[in-house]
Amino acid sequence: MAEKSALLPAYLIVGPDELKRNQALARLRARVDGPFAMFNLEELVASADLEPVALLSSLNTLPMGGDRRVVVVEAADKLPKAASEAVIDYLKAPNEGCTLALVAASLAKSTRLYKAVAKVGPRAVIECAAKKGRDLPPYVQKLAASHGVSIDADAVRELVA
Repeated sequence: MAEKSALLPAYLIVGPDELKRNQALARLRARVDGPFAMFNLEELVASADLEPVALLSSLNTLPMGGDRRVVVVEAADKLPKAASEAVIDYLKAPNEGCTLALVAASLAKSTRLYKAVAKVGPRAVIECAAKKGRDLPPYVQKLAASHGVSIDADAVRELVA
């Protein structure tokens, strides 16, 4: 059995393909295990009332009964400036027992937040670009097969048209 690679302190899961974003997030959530999994997985939604202090408190909390804690921030493109700046500062010396997952449909590569996460490592930014039209038919057939269903080429063309 292959050994799981070590998690980075932060990931940015970004792109318009919601299915890809959800799959990447599911892989991260699966890394939180043990009897205290519910404690070691915290999910937040970025909004105007997300206080930087509360976010940093979540990020600096040590894992309980396991070796890893994951903090997910959905709609990271809507983080208030103060919270975004707090994350940028946090990433300079992150909690080694915590992984931050920022999830967004879009976030400009020119933003300080994007650049700060990209500095974490070459795998830190997980691009979830939408599939091109020509790539959809084989993808739909593969997806159907993964659910134990077969679908013929004509039906696939109708679905993706």
